[in-house]
Amino acid sequence: MIGPTIMVVTCSAGHLFVVAADQEWRESTKHWGGASCCIFQLSPTFKLIEEGPDMMFINEKSRNVPRGITIGRNCKNLALSIDSSLSTVTHTYGMQSDLIALEVLACGSSSTLSKQAKQKQWELKEAHKQRRVPLPGKWEENPDKYLLEMGGINVSHAEQIPD
Repeated sequence: MIGPTIMVVTCSAGHLFVVAADQEWRESTKHWGGASCCIFQLSPTFKLIEEGPDMMFINEKSRNVPRGITIGRNCKNLALSIDSSLSTVTHTYGMQSDLIALEVLACGSSSTLSKQAKQKQWELKEAHKQRRVPLPGKWEENPDKYLLEMGGINVSHAEQIPD
């Protein structure tokens, strides 16, 4: 997401959290976020859990650090942690709950909205390009055909039809 966001996390047992991030989301091995980042618990009780810079952390690729979404500046006592499968939430004081819903809302200006629209168009264009990648060579010369034939699978069905 480009620009500031609000993330609403609904957990089992009636827990509801809201996370406000003042910077664009990014995957990183370091915490990020500006001074306006904060996390609130809305239910079962309303309270500000934590606020301040460097609260956000998202990792899906690096094997050296935990994967998933974490919120909180103290790595040993995080305010909220969502596992990489998006199924389990660990919140206040290590309590675990099942993740019921996760919603992320963009909250930027009209210029941020236009940047996001351009980004989306570029991603769609790139995805369309990737779908049209031609396979190398012809089927008659393809090594996959030879492997299938060596395994006893007949791949030349059209050649067997009598005239």
